[in-house]
Amino acid sequence: MSRTILFKKDFEPVVNIGDIIKVLGVAELRDKFFEVVWIEPAPMVEHDFEELSSGEESGDTVIDELKLDEGELGQWRLTVVDNLYIKSLRIGGRNMIPLWSTKDDRGKIDRSIEYLNMTEFWTYKNIDVYMNVVANEDLTTSRVRFYGWIYSIEEVTKRPEYYTRIPVGVRITQRRLTKR
Repeated sequence: MSRTILFKKDFEPVVNIGDIIKVLGVAELRDKFFEVVWIEPAPMVEHDFEELSSGEESGDTVIDELKLDEGELGQWRLTVVDNLYIKSLRIGGRNMIPLWSTKDDRGKIDRSIEYLNMTEFWTYKNIDVYMNVVANEDLTTSRVRFYGWIYSIEEVTKRPEYYTRIPVGVRITQRRLTKR
């Protein structure tokens, strides 16, 4: 049972210190619950895909800047700095379903996105985040900025009455995990 709302318009931590969470989408955490013991801001992390020609893709690139330590969870939003769009963002591997996908299409994130809460995603410790961007013009820099909250979490042994579900990855990933 959850007691909070994800993807709020205002960017703030979705849980507080002392709250209990369940992390969805990470197989090793499947039946575990965690207490949030610390929260701190990650003001800005920038990744530069470097020089790209108009229409050129970066290819699936690991965003090492988003890797965290053991027992840490990241709540991120992003902004596109240069004239490019994000073609795909995959959490956990190149074969994972991209975020912002429907059955027949994949959403594109560029500088014109009106609601930054639509760019929000979560990571857990050092799980790889892959991103592929496409340049809309010849670029000498191809930057995407990330900012967010880093949560330190510790496992609790008793199943709580109230907890917040935190999704790492996408809905289809979660369906695959629950079928195993």
